[in-house]
Amino acid sequence: LGDLRTFSLLRNQQADSDAPSPSHSHSERPTVREVQGEVPLTDLAVTPLGDGGFSVSYRPGGMGEVAIEVSLKGVEVTGSPFRLRVGPAEADPPNCTVELGGALAEAVVRVGLVSSVEVRSFDVFGNERTAGGDTFEAWLLSPGADGSAERKVLALEEMGDGSYTCAFSMAAPGAHELHVHLDGQPISDSPYLIDVAAGADAPAVEPPLPEGSPADAPAGADGFAQVALEPQPPVNAVPAATAAGESASVAAAPADEDLL
Repeated sequence: LGDLRTFSLLRNQQADSDAPSPSHSHSERPTVREVQGEVPLTDLAVTPLGDGGFSVSYRPGGMGEVAIEVSLKGVEVTGSPFRLRVGPAEADPPNCTVELGGALAEAVVRVGLVSSVEVRSFDVFGNERTAGGDTFEAWLLSPGADGSAERKVLALEEMGDGSYTCAFSMAAPGAHELHVHLDGQPISDSPYLIDVAAGADAPAVEPPLPEGSPADAPAGADGFAQVALEPQPPVNAVPAATAAGESASVAAAPADEDLL
C-alpha cells in the first residue's frame, strides 16, 4: 500500500516485423483502469518507451484485491485484467503500539513478578500489519547497585501475524524504563516509565513461647490444656535446713483453728 508500482507493455516484435518503425500517437496509448475491487489507483501514468512499448506506473490507494484492465485501441492486451492484492505498507514507528501485560497490568508492579509485552506493527496509514519481518528492538533500563542505570536487552519473539512478544521480570525496586525501537526510531509512547515496588512482605512470624507454657501442654477431653502444677509445701511444715549454727522455729497453727 502506498508504494509506486510499475509494469511495462511490450509490442510483439514478430507481429510488427513488417510494420514501419513505431511512432507513438495519442490514440495508440493504452488505457489502464481498475475494473474490480475497491482499491483506487492513484498517480496513474503511461509513458512511451523507445521500442514501441509503454511503461505504466500507479500507486494503490487502499488495501484489498483489485483487477487492472489494460487495453490498446479498444482491445484488451494479453493477460488483461491483471489481478493483484494490496497489503499494508511497511511498519511505521510512530504508529506501532505496545500492550503491557502480566505484572505490568497490575496496580502495583513488584520485584520478581513476571511481566509481558506485546508489540503490534502498523503502517503509515494506520493499517495493522499481518506479517512479520520487522526489526523491533526492546530493552529495559533498571537502577543499578551503584546508582547508575543498567541496560537489559529483551528478546522479542516474532509471532508471524504482525506482533512480537517477550516476558521478563524486574530484579530491583525503583524507576525503570522500557524502550522499544523500530529501525532505530522509538515507537509510539516509548520509553514507558515503570515504578517497581519491593517484593510482597513476608508473613509475620510469632515468637516462640517458653518451654512448659500452657500452649505446649496437651489438651484434655474438654478442650482445655492440662497443666501439671508443682506441689507446694504445707504452711505448717518446718524447713528441712537452716543456716549453720542457728535453729529455726515456725509457730504452727493448731489444726482446729483457721489460719490468719
